[in-house]
Amino acid sequence: MLQDAKGEKEGKRLRSRKVREDTLGSGKFLLELYRKALTLPDQELYDYFLDHAVNLTKSKIGFFHFVSDDQKTIALTTWNKEALKNCTANYVNHYPMAEAGNWADCIRFRRPIIYNDFKNSPNQKGLPKGHVTLKRMLGIPIIEKGKTKAIFGVGNKKAPYTQRDIDQLELIGTELNRIISQRRADAELLESKEKYQVLFENMVDGFAFCQMVYDKQDKPRDFICLEVNQAFERILRVKKEQVLGKKATEAFHSLRNVGPHVFNTLGLVASTGFEEKFEIFIDAFGIWLDVSAFSPKKGYFAVIIEDITQRKKAEEALKESEGHLKRSQEIAHVGSWELDLVANKLVWTDEVYRIFGVKRSEFGATYEDFLSCVHPDDREIVDKQYNASLDEGKDNFEIEHRVVKKESGEVRIVHEKCFHIRDKYGEVIRSVGMVQDVTERKKAEQALRESEERLKLKLDSVLSPDIEIGENDLANIIDVPSLQSTMDRLYEVTNMGFALIDLKGKVLVGTGWQDICTKFHRVNPRTCKNCIESDIELSRGLKKGQISLYKCKNSMWDVVTPLFIGDKHVGNVFFGQFFFDDEIPDRSIFVTQAERYGFNKEEYLAAFDRVPRFSRENTEALMRFYAGLSEMLSKISLANLKLAKSLNTQKELQFKLEDKAAEVKAYASQMEQLAEQRAKQLKDAERLSAIGATAGMVGHDIRNPLQAITNELYLARKEIEALPNGEEKTSLQGSIHSIEENLVYINKIVADLQDFARPLNPKPEPVFIKKSIADALSMVAVPDNVKVTLEIQENMQQLKVDPTMIKRVIVNLVQNAVQAMPKGGDLTITASTKKHNMEISVEDTGEGIPVAVQHKLFTPLMTTKAKGQGFGLAVVKRMTEAMGGTVAFWSEEGKGTKFTLKFPV
Repeated sequence: MLQDAKGEKEGKRLRSRKVREDTLGSGKFLLELYRKALTLPDQELYDYFLDHAVNLTKSKIGFFHFVSDDQKTIALTTWNKEALKNCTANYVNHYPMAEAGNWADCIRFRRPIIYNDFKNSPNQKGLPKGHVTLKRMLGIPIIEKGKTKAIFGVGNKKAPYTQRDIDQLELIGTELNRIISQRRADAELLESKEKYQVLFENMVDGFAFCQMVYDKQDKPRDFICLEVNQAFERILRVKKEQVLGKKATEAFHSLRNVGPHVFNTLGLVASTGFEEKFEIFIDAFGIWLDVSAFSPKKGYFAVIIEDITQRKKAEEALKESEGHLKRSQEIAHVGSWELDLVANKLVWTDEVYRIFGVKRSEFGATYEDFLSCVHPDDREIVDKQYNASLDEGKDNFEIEHRVVKKESGEVRIVHEKCFHIRDKYGEVIRSVGMVQDVTERKKAEQALRESEERLKLKLDSVLSPDIEIGENDLANIIDVPSLQSTMDRLYEVTNMGFALIDLKGKVLVGTGWQDICTKFHRVNPRTCKNCIESDIELSRGLKKGQISLYKCKNSMWDVVTPLFIGDKHVGNVFFGQFFFDDEIPDRSIFVTQAERYGFNKEEYLAAFDRVPRFSRENTEALMRFYAGLSEMLSKISLANLKLAKSLNTQKELQFKLEDKAAEVKAYASQMEQLAEQRAKQLKDAERLSAIGATAGMVGHDIRNPLQAITNELYLARKEIEALPNGEEKTSLQGSIHSIEENLVYINKIVADLQDFARPLNPKPEPVFIKKSIADALSMVAVPDNVKVTLEIQENMQQLKVDPTMIKRVIVNLVQNAVQAMPKGGDLTITASTKKHNMEISVEDTGEGIPVAVQHKLFTPLMTTKAKGQGFGLAVVKRMTEAMGGTVAFWSEEGKGTKFTLKFPV
């Protein structure tokens, strides 16, 4: 052993020097490695590192590869140029660990491996044909958190590899791993920031992050906007560059008139951290804002603003409509009720309580409590007939009976009518109906019968049955003022114009005429001529009792029925000046008429837009009513003429006045019936409006947590970016990712709710159902433990449906099926044409649906899942039916569920 002059061992001194040289050389390389990491892309960085590792160990070849997280696959990444120069082997990108030879033993043994005699080394599995010859090799694993993240190695060094080679490579490998980890963290952070920025900028509601400004007494006086999103700019009609870094009172002209309470509220949020929610009206824009404020840290606050102007208008309209409905029910003496047969719960509107003479606080709201209000003599027959309608499977029930008002003891006559609602098994579960107080109508009918008896006796005594009627006699025969008053009241209920016109075109009674007629058509001589010709010529030749629907010469719909006295045609009963609600009027005709006759075009077309639209069903009902009215007027008029000729005494005059009273009461009876029909239509329309408004408000309430999570995410990211790199930062970034997943889930809730609440207007077009199913499956994350089977009939014809809606329906059904199989199972989707229908089914082998809830499966907010919002199947049913299809299901607990869609083809 060599020693120096002082007696120290020469070998030890040499080794110490080599260690210092290695450390110094590695330090220089690592400094350069970190410098290049700032600019080089990943592949070039790996090549630079690998070239250094080869040169450092005086090797000829080298490789660098990543390892999958499950440690089963090696992602072949790069080799040095010398290794590739004479290599002709073909490589795939991913190399199964099970097929890798002993060059991958550093992964298996989780430590560095040296094979200085590679030819005779253990665990060999051969090398690919054309691979460079290996004489010796050194493999190094890069291990992080107990798993091999990557491996790199060198080979074909002239001298054997030693521990020194291992130490040098492990040192530079550790630093490379730190660079790789930092790059991946930076990339994930950038991707996450980009995701958030897209989410932030595409929020439906406005968002602003602000700093509070206080005066010398620490009272809030103003605030400065630090960040706003695009929705905030749109709602308050400002640009980001106009408001950022500026005081709100200077940047927002619209806030100058806002009271101090707003600044006080925001100041309280910023100083205490308490959340506040309030509404504010911005006079400058005429809009209502819903404001939610919270504080991420003292002295600062964030706000979410939502434009709720339309909601406010809808609420006001709903309140007004409810008032109209209530007044309509009061006028018509019509109330509505609903009986839940399962829970024996009865719901009455206010008018029913008035009709029955009981107070809401004193009524038990059960079927038995209703029966107690029925007259004792009618109680048994009412109960018997209602239950018979249930037992005999009838769809409706109708009866007239008496009630006794509790407080006064007064006996009233009511008309009850209802229809039955059944569950999927055909059992009646609910009755929905109306009740009308018909006491006055019954009295009028009795009086009319008595009057007809007296009239018949007097007519029989008339000596001359033939009476001559002059052309000008109709105005004298008809009680014009009474009829005008009656028809004015009827117009308030039906909103349908009415006219009684003699054969010369003179209007004797008219109500509800449209502006387009009174202010234009009957003012201009030429168009007035059209009106008169329509009134006279288009009704000529009609026989007694006939009804004619026609378009007048000014291009609007009219209905006419002739008025006869005896056998003589003396006038016509008209109603009309309307369009049908299922037609689109040709606006160009009215534009041409405005130009042709010199009307003010803007005012004339505005009057055109106000022309009412009626359904064909309601129009037909009114046609029948007015035909009956014409016949009634004919009979009464003839009777009046004969009485005028034959009754000369005061007693006979008294009979005539009594007959007139009966006539008016008969009109009232007819109006009550018409009011009943109108009130029911109004009630149905208001119920649909209320459901739509309620669903819209629920959608708004669900969207609030979505916005809150989004904004918290934005603020959290700001804080996390300022943290130093480390495990804490990594953990927080993982939490952010979890929040993003929640955002996706809540977004689905909002989408389902909006699909349920908004009106559906399908846009059908031919689609290949096989492609729709494939597209839907690509949108659902199906777990590995769920086996998907498709059974699609070959050469199926195209189905005419809305492509977006059908895809949404299939997605919802597939998601339900997957969620029903948490432990895995079989998912089968079939599509075939049977007779004249196309059937699409989605079947799972999951948990099945409990029998107790199957009957209300498509009800909104009904769910059997722990994490479900209960709109998915309601949306499926609504969309399917909107496209003209039907949806049905079969389910058995423990075996699975099958949903079947059926569409006509």
